[in-house]
Amino acid sequence: MDIVKYQYPVLFKFVNRILPLLLSAFIFVFALFLFIVRISNQDILEAGEMNAALAGLFGALLVSVLAIIVHLSFPDLWVQNGSFQIRTECYKSRWLKWEDIRAIEEHQLSSERHRLHNVLVDQISPIYTFLGIVQKMNGRGFVLSDRIRNYQELLQILRTNRPDLFNN
Repeated sequence: MDIVKYQYPVLFKFVNRILPLLLSAFIFVFALFLFIVRISNQDILEAGEMNAALAGLFGALLVSVLAIIVHLSFPDLWVQNGSFQIRTECYKSRWLKWEDIRAIEEHQLSSERHRLHNVLVDQISPIYTFLGIVQKMNGRGFVLSDRIRNYQELLQILRTNRPDLFNN
């Protein structure tokens, strides 16, 4: 069987996956540049000034981690022969079985206008634990949005392969 790719539109990918990484990289490089300039000019002589400069770098690092989490939130799904794989520009899972999905929950921001689901899968990268914490999931997982192409078809595949995870 061929691989069926369920992907988000280019604009959605840019806004939700590429832009956060670009902005956080810019912020981090700028903070690092300011830190290096201050050290090279020997402006940081007192401990308090050094702590402030390090706090700026730490803040930029935190923004970068959050950007990575946002980037990983909405992966594309590739489906083949009873298995699936999640992919972003920076991450590709191994091929997973439908049984690896532990739960499918309604996302806290889901509405009638835009459907969102938390898909919990323990066999994906540990970085998804942080995504689970940020998105208030009960473990590792990702968000499935109705913005993904062929959303209804993908939802039907999930319902067919894991009917136990759906209330209706």
